[in-house]
Amino acid sequence: MIKIGDDEQYKCRLAEALGADHVFCDDTDPMHLYRIGLAYLLGVDMEIDRRKGMELITAAAERGVPNAMDRLFNMYYYGSGVARDCHKAAYWAERLVKFFLETEGLEHVHTLSCMNNLSAAYGALGKNDASLQVQKQVYPITCKLLGE
Repeated sequence: MIKIGDDEQYKCRLAEALGADHVFCDDTDPMHLYRIGLAYLLGVDMEIDRRKGMELITAAAERGVPNAMDRLFNMYYYGSGVARDCHKAAYWAERLVKFFLETEGLEHVHTLSCMNNLSAAYGALGKNDASLQVQKQVYPITCKLLGE
């Protein structure tokens, strides 16, 4: 007797029959979690399930996928598909800034863009001093890289 959850060949055949081989969530690959989360969130080849989508995108973000962190920042900052929550937006912006500082350095457009998002989140929270401090870092480097 074949156990549905245990037989990889069965999963592959079922996926081919359904035309949705991406339905089987590979939780060992954080980028895959992000993509499946987007599929649930946007209803790509499956029913929209915002809860499941957010769960998977958050799991990917927690495992360091910058696209997932950026998606969560934007969703929470703008209230897109979720209740607006600038505390969560600032959290994900902080994580994203840290990621890009470690991987790209301070003088990279991704880092500067994320720092600008962080400044906006701080401003929305009324943390004007923190927002200004971030902008004081961003502005001269942006001018250097892109001109006034």
